[in-house]
Amino acid sequence: MPILPTEDELKQLPLRAIVAYAARCARRVQPDFQPKEDRYVAVVREAIVCAENFARADESKRVDVATIAAEAYRISRIHVAAATAYYAADATRHSIAAVRDSSAEAAEKTVNAALAAAMLTADAAPPNDRKEFVMAAAVRDYQNLVSLGLGSFPEPGKPVDASEKGPLGWFWPTHERLAGLSPREFRRSTAHVRAREMSLPGIEVFIDPGKASKEVVQAVLESLSDLHRATEGLGLEFAADELYVFATEEAPT
Repeated sequence: MPILPTEDELKQLPLRAIVAYAARCARRVQPDFQPKEDRYVAVVREAIVCAENFARADESKRVDVATIAAEAYRISRIHVAAATAYYAADATRHSIAAVRDSSAEAAEKTVNAALAAAMLTADAAPPNDRKEFVMAAAVRDYQNLVSLGLGSFPEPGKPVDASEKGPLGWFWPTHERLAGLSPREFRRSTAHVRAREMSLPGIEVFIDPGKASKEVVQAVLESLSDLHRATEGLGLEFAADELYVFATEEAPT
């Protein structure tokens, strides 16, 4: 299972990058937050947005980050998404103080808040496979942030867009929206990606279609995948090049 970045590793990043890391962690569990009170949804959204704005140095909207963080803290026990949003806003609050006051203590608190956001996000994923994927996504964010060369700790660093439109890309390594899937749907949706991206052992089948048409081969393989699912399997993923059709399936460790 992937290991989340440590405190020392996060200190390889400048403050804006650390806040971006926390904001993306919060975004991954945000869709799971569906309280009865709409205002709670707004609080979580505002907490994450203020972190994203700080990360990309967007000062077009002046907000009271301390107030936003305090509001998120009040509802942090309702759901882990609210708690993670609070830590993203808290990281933002401390980063602003670190820059404004040249405070080493505030910079340290930024790191601690980001660490808490990442750990909460991982713990919020009850299915084991999903937890593994959430952690892999956080690790990928960290690695990408390091590779961007945004600056050094405890400097504010260069702006970075933490959204999916920015250089860090999709929140999920699968390029799919996985929040809300049942554990079984999650396994079926990500089995082939886990095998490929997380170096899990797998089975690869190379099929020479012979003289059969593409349509015939496709029908046979789809029937095989349906049969596999009917017997409690995860199904198969197919990919073709000019010569072969490839079928991959997750294998248990």
